[in-house]
Amino acid sequence: MLYFLLNYNEKRLIKEINKFIKDYPVDYRGLVVDALFSFKNNNLKKILDDLISIRSILPDYKKRWSLEIVLNDI
Repeated sequence: MLYFLLNYNEKRLIKEINKFIKDYPVDYRGLVVDALFSFKNNNLKKILDDLISIRSILPDYKKRWSLEIVLNDI
């Protein structure tokens, strides 16, 4: 993700993320990158959608990693 943000524009990054998710629908890594990109862009609805999709693909996702997001000034 950092490679694309540094060397290419965001539209190409979004295109590559969506292509990966389409090509590998049972792989959660594309959704994780999409969630991180949505977090960077303050798109909380998209983050929630991605996390729900990850949960449907990987039911034990909480055991694999921990995620804590602290939201201030909401």
